[in-house]
Amino acid sequence: MQSVFLKYLCLLFFYILLPSAAQAEKEILVTSDEQFLYAEDCFSKEDYIHAASEFKRFVFFFPKDERKELANYKAGLSLYRSGKYQEAIQFFHQFQEEYGDTPFSRNASFLIARSYLALDRKGDAIISLNNLTMLTKDIRTQDIAYYELGWIWLEQPSYRLSIEENEKHATGYLKKVSAEGYEELKIADLENELQKYEALSQKNPIMAGGFSIVPGLGQLYCERYQDSVTAFLLNVALGIAAYEAFDHENYALGGLISTVGFGFYAGNIYGAVSSAHKYNRDQRMNFIELLKQKTRIQIPFKYEDKRLGITFESAF
Repeated sequence: MQSVFLKYLCLLFFYILLPSAAQAEKEILVTSDEQFLYAEDCFSKEDYIHAASEFKRFVFFFPKDERKELANYKAGLSLYRSGKYQEAIQFFHQFQEEYGDTPFSRNASFLIARSYLALDRKGDAIISLNNLTMLTKDIRTQDIAYYELGWIWLEQPSYRLSIEENEKHATGYLKKVSAEGYEELKIADLENELQKYEALSQKNPIMAGGFSIVPGLGQLYCERYQDSVTAFLLNVALGIAAYEAFDHENYALGGLISTVGFGFYAGNIYGAVSSAHKYNRDQRMNFIELLKQKTRIQIPFKYEDKRLGITFESAF
């Protein structure tokens, strides 16, 4: 009697559990198409954190799928667009080691360079693009890399170098672009616009310092009118105060005011020199900004695989 009871109890147990187990198995069944579409949906909605995870999950569960390289690339692109630049750099370096010189791998080099620039590591960005020009045999990729290198020197100049030296670096890279790329990237228009830079108004820092022998005159030369008035009045006031103190034989106070006054006078000269440099820097930045609007070309990277029916475009 007891064995019969146990037998029915076991049957009841399996009767209860089997449907839930079958349901659980049904819930976790996801095809490669469904997983890829879900990752793409996250990406299209700009939910890049989840998109990166879902593309990685696709690669893990479907390692033999023909879309593996695309999924890996878009995982890295998602990291880049989410602002995780250091992670994107590391991910794309591993990506390039795995896939070698492919269209996606070349595009990854540009994203690595952009990530370095976002992290204020201009030198690493330049190294990355220079390496790309040497490692790839694709002429168009080389042209775009030279174009990007030229713009790096224009947009993010080294302040240890003169303006002329920075622009020499920029034009040096632009001259390496092939004849076909020269036309496509409109290098002639860019070079013509760059020649206009020489006509920009510039302030001579030495002259600004020399004019500041008369307090405020250097700032006036640099078109910093409020600073000019302030420097003039402050230095004159301190000079008069020191004179009055000495005239009343208050030599200690006169010496103190003179010391303070000399500091402000020297600061007036230094400030004028700095103002000249700042004026020139602002002029250059405004010029480059207008240059970008006129001639900067945003290059979309399109890849099509007819076997997979995929057309993918990335413009960064």
